[in-house]
Amino acid sequence: MRNRPWLHLIIFCVTHVVAAAFAFAIVFAGVTLAFAVGQNANGPASGLAFQDNVAIVRTFGGVITDSDCSARHVRASKQSPAQCTRYCVRNGAKNILVDGDKAYGLHGRAAELEELAGQRVNVVGTLNGNSIEVSSVAPQQ
Repeated sequence: MRNRPWLHLIIFCVTHVVAAAFAFAIVFAGVTLAFAVGQNANGPASGLAFQDNVAIVRTFGGVITDSDCSARHVRASKQSPAQCTRYCVRNGAKNILVDGDKAYGLHGRAAELEELAGQRVNVVGTLNGNSIEVSSVAPQQ
């Protein structure tokens, strides 16, 4: 009978130590998780998002035409592709650059685009979705 109170005391102490260690582990894991989530929000992922927003200037090749006719101008109109493009743009269509099966809206440099309408050109600009902000345009050689 004498050994029994010591056994209860040891079991009581071990149980409380294990419970305290378990509680400490849960708190430590929660703090670590919160810190990791905070690092992700402020760390490299936001840096990548910033890089996606950086405008990259590229050169695009194709034919300047209009959004109404695209690459196929109406032949019955008896107009050249350049005349048809100018006519359609003056009547509300948008300038586009057609390269094979790709078409990009063109924004900026309207006078230069009108002058080179219907011609194969190199457009230097920034792509945003399917639109190009035109920096310069020159006929291809």
